[in-house]
Amino acid sequence: MKNIVLEDSTSIILDQIIQNLSEGVNVTDMNGNIIYANEKSATHANTTIQDMLGNHISNFYPKAVILKVLDSQEIYTNINVEHPDGRQYIVNALPLIIKEQFKGALAIFRDVTEIKIMNNKRFFHKCCEI
Repeated sequence: MKNIVLEDSTSIILDQIIQNLSEGVNVTDMNGNIIYANEKSATHANTTIQDMLGNHISNFYPKAVILKVLDSQEIYTNINVEHPDGRQYIVNALPLIIKEQFKGALAIFRDVTEIKIMNNKRFFHKCCEI
């Protein structure tokens, strides 16, 4: 599966909204293969959406919380994850349920690396003032 064809106007509108979020979004099937990703996720993975689709999430995000969801079918909120390159993320991930059946998982993440760096600098400066 390399392309998702959106035909109805509601799907197109929702896709435009998701593609323009400041958060990364990934959706996988039950096997962990990516069936949807937004531009922000592709940017963080240093690739394109087209290259992500159909590939396993761990190829791009080795510590993906979505893998835990696939195993447990549980919701995970505000999970801190450090990417191998040192970037830090806050992740929310949940099971994808369609017609009461588990079909995969969805993850939304925010890069908080810069925020943590700024907080550490502020903490360091406060410590030095004492």
